[in-house]
Amino acid sequence: MKAVIMAGGLGTRLHPLTVNLPKPLVPIVNKPLLEHLILYLKGQGITELILPLFFEPEKIKGCLGNGRRLGVRVSYLEFQEDYGTAGCVKCAEDLLEGTFLVVSGDLLTDFNLREVISFHKRRGSGFTLALTRVEDPLSYGVVTTNKLGRVIQYLEKPSWGEVFSDMINCGIYVVEPEVLDKVPSHQFFDFSNDLFPLLLQAGFPLYGFVCTGYWRDVGNLDDFRLANWELLAGKAQLPIGGRSIHQGGADIWMAEGVRVEGGVEFRGKVVLGEQSQLGRGVRITSSIIGPMCQIEDGVEIEKSVLLPQAKVRRGAELRGTILGFRAEVKARAILSHFSVVGDGCVIGQGAQIRENVRIWPAKKVEAGSTLSSTLVWGQGWNRELFTEAKVSGIANSELTPEFSSKLGAATGAFWGNGRRVAISHDPGNSSQMISRALTSGLLSSGVIVEELGIVPLPLLRFELRWGGESAGVHIRQSPYEEKMADIIFFEEGGKDLSVRRTKSIERLFYREDFPRPSFEGIGRLEHSNRVQELYREKFLQAIDPSPLASNKPKVVIDYSHGSAAAIFPPILGTLGCEVVSLNADLDPQRLTRSRESFDKSLKQLSSIVTSLKAEAGFLLDVVAEKLYIVDSSGQLLSNDMALLLVTSLFLEVDKPRRIAVPITASQEVERMAEERGVEVIRTRDDHRAMMEAAELEGVGFVGGTRGGFIYPDFQVGCDAMFATAKLLELLAKSGKTVRESVGRIRESKLIKREVFCPRERKGKVMRGLMRETEEISRELIDGIRLHYPGGWVLLLPDSRRPYFWVLAEFDDPQRGERLAADYMERIKSLQEKGGED
Repeated sequence: MKAVIMAGGLGTRLHPLTVNLPKPLVPIVNKPLLEHLILYLKGQGITELILPLFFEPEKIKGCLGNGRRLGVRVSYLEFQEDYGTAGCVKCAEDLLEGTFLVVSGDLLTDFNLREVISFHKRRGSGFTLALTRVEDPLSYGVVTTNKLGRVIQYLEKPSWGEVFSDMINCGIYVVEPEVLDKVPSHQFFDFSNDLFPLLLQAGFPLYGFVCTGYWRDVGNLDDFRLANWELLAGKAQLPIGGRSIHQGGADIWMAEGVRVEGGVEFRGKVVLGEQSQLGRGVRITSSIIGPMCQIEDGVEIEKSVLLPQAKVRRGAELRGTILGFRAEVKARAILSHFSVVGDGCVIGQGAQIRENVRIWPAKKVEAGSTLSSTLVWGQGWNRELFTEAKVSGIANSELTPEFSSKLGAATGAFWGNGRRVAISHDPGNSSQMISRALTSGLLSSGVIVEELGIVPLPLLRFELRWGGESAGVHIRQSPYEEKMADIIFFEEGGKDLSVRRTKSIERLFYREDFPRPSFEGIGRLEHSNRVQELYREKFLQAIDPSPLASNKPKVVIDYSHGSAAAIFPPILGTLGCEVVSLNADLDPQRLTRSRESFDKSLKQLSSIVTSLKAEAGFLLDVVAEKLYIVDSSGQLLSNDMALLLVTSLFLEVDKPRRIAVPITASQEVERMAEERGVEVIRTRDDHRAMMEAAELEGVGFVGGTRGGFIYPDFQVGCDAMFATAKLLELLAKSGKTVRESVGRIRESKLIKREVFCPRERKGKVMRGLMRETEEISRELIDGIRLHYPGGWVLLLPDSRRPYFWVLAEFDDPQRGERLAADYMERIKSLQEKGGED
């Protein structure tokens, strides 16, 4: 049987170690990761190997040659384009005969592959995935199987609400050749995102086998450290090279040619690479010293990994450090925990490198200096670039002009020379700085940048829908943390940028070899106020002004010092509304609101509404996406009641065919809709899912449970300005006030509780809950929603905090309380049991 080893990855999350080195060649306990993998496959009887190569192919070929040194035979395929995982294997089709293996090139394991292959044959499977269980499944493909092992659900890199198990795809597949008939030639095609959904939809025999043993995906620097320590600890049945010595309570693996001077002290488990040299009085604790490293007198090294030919001069201290190829640490320098020094760097005499600092290759830190920045030295980044469609960081420390310019250049290279990109920002000083730097990078890639200036985020979405640009970027000061800034990316049409596209931009950003046009191809900058005029025009076309003109509602609006204050008042004036505006000045110092400040604003809004005898009050968040509603008595409506209010009025007045709400919304929505023969679609409880629902045929309204509302005929995403005007129109047409409308709505008996659950146990708990509730009618849209006579229960892991949400809603509130309490106890119990099958 042959195996295809996927060895073409860029390894961006392992930077700076992989800036000049392919990820499969990163050394784990002084042996390239790929060599560990090949020897493992050889031990499983797999000696015919095919390696598709993309990044630095000559280095991999130079390391392995034809494979004879390792007792295997290796063939290579080189690519100039990235065809994706399945697309690369498709290119090897002519080299494959019969059943074959596909193995990710960045993993360490000691699984028994013979068991996986035997299972594959017994089940008559066309494609079998090796599976294992992990504490945090969010970074992997989560798999659910039936009792026979047939895959019934697969979701790549899910949110916590979509995690139905802690069982994941290990990146090891047993494959029948007919599967490749379903993979297009010379096109990007991925196993997880493209092929698996296709196979599941077609009813193809796709199976999963749960493996036992050691497995580690060496995907980032934390995994790199863990892989080294785990191999030293004997957690994997993989060999460690060198002569094993037990000395003074320490376990030492010593390769040939090592020279150790007097007075050297070892503690814990230590590996010494061939021809490494240790001077007098050196102290090494639980560390790996690479081949040909030079450690001078008096050096202290603790819990560190030194790659080949590194040099550490007299009296230096390394604590929890990774030191790259040929890097040099001068005398008495101190390197702290989780620091990473790239290849060929020189750390000057007496310099100090603080915790978590990463230094790109070939950089020099001056003698006596202290480096404490959390940014990688050079234009790098110390974590994954994107969170969903957003890059966030500390303004002018992480999100510097240099960083932003490079991000703009990488983004522009992805979108392509000559494409049009709209960019906007809030009034914050840091937002304007980042916007200009990002614009410079975009222009350097040949992109035409349309500068919209200071506008609310919904106007950028609107421009992308109606203006035809290829993409958009909005920069804002974080609404939650004053020093933080967000760079948010959008696709053509106004939706948030997809995960696949963010990954493509991230690869370009880290590779730093993206194309730049000649002088003649530099992009141009255009300034436009057209979007505000078009927005106003379309806005007024989408609202019926006649009932508002005759009713002339008196309202109070708090703009939260955001840029909606420059857009919305003239529109409301045209509609005939009498408006009192609060916090309508653009104040860059007040764009971030604490909970205390927010509550104070709501209290002020409530007080002014009652004192002026206004019909209602509205608070728009600073980016004008979320809406908070106060009735004429000064009562703030909860987000759940606001959704029921708007839904009730929309159903009564506009009479849609379909509406959509999140899985967390009250069942009163269905009851309202059923009375009028309207279909309700349930979505995940996030903005992108709401936007996707808004695109479905016949959907006239999408309401959220956190103050967001989408009206698809006008806007692709949440727009608090339009939602305010639309609500006023619906109220005027119904002839009722907010308070009167709320009084006619059946009170929701929705119960919300939370249970503490550490992040690393959430997957196990979800697996246990899935098993315990399999006989109950349920929905798996976001978390587990269980249907009972007279009500429902939702079990939903919190996406950010170490908690589970338990929501229950029943006609009999006491039953809801009992079931909520019961499931809270189950969640606590499953944490202790681990939810084992």
